[in-house]
Amino acid sequence: MEKLEFRNLWSKIPEKQKKIRVERAYNVLRKEAKLQLDLLKKDKSRRESWADFYFFRVVQSFWTDGDFAISLGKKKWKFYAVYPARTMMEKMLKLLYFVNQSLGERDKITKKEFLRTYMRIYLFEKKDGGMTESYEERYKEIDDKNEFPKINDVSEKDLKAFKDYSILCSKSGLKDADDLYFDYRCLSGLPHGDLIALESIRFQKLEEYRRSITLIVRFCIEVLKLTDSHLFKTIRKNIKDAIDKTQEIIEKPFNTE
Repeated sequence: MEKLEFRNLWSKIPEKQKKIRVERAYNVLRKEAKLQLDLLKKDKSRRESWADFYFFRVVQSFWTDGDFAISLGKKKWKFYAVYPARTMMEKMLKLLYFVNQSLGERDKITKKEFLRTYMRIYLFEKKDGGMTESYEERYKEIDDKNEFPKINDVSEKDLKAFKDYSILCSKSGLKDADDLYFDYRCLSGLPHGDLIALESIRFQKLEEYRRSITLIVRFCIEVLKLTDSHLFKTIRKNIKDAIDKTQEIIEKPFNTE
């Protein structure tokens, strides 16, 4: 992952200016993501494997999460950008694992993700006295080769598609893999109800928002590079230029603002 080295520089910059810089950096990366998503849509219509479908949908939702996080910076709930930041990190880690598997394994992962969803809805409807037939039928259609237990017998463990996040971090292959799980635990503070995170809501809204979107920019760089590889490096120069521009925005001397 591209490391954004700016801690010594940023100690002299007001928090509001840090926020502006990181949002600007996100917008630079988002422009290239839009182009990638357009290319992925065309790619998805041409290749219909489970793996291609999964990759497209996760990348698409990743950028939706990013847009949501940035939109929160304009509102009183800016601190809650930590929620989409966490899901973006989870999606990035899954994609890093996913693209390093064989095509057959990627298809299997995608099937597991679908089957688990249908299993959960099926069990919820069954518990609630609702209609379950359509979910059971869809489960059978996806598991067309009978690779998994039937919907009434299957467990969450049978359909677990990914390793735990601590393992996904350590096996990510990124230079800062040892630091990734620490970042993940920090982003999990508010969603898990940690007292220190809840207290920070009252006192550090702007700073905590900016920290979340700073991590988001790091995740965006990695997903742009992954997507570019998936698209056979179609716009590699665009991606490199966008990453360089991001670094330039972040590292610009404060007295030149």
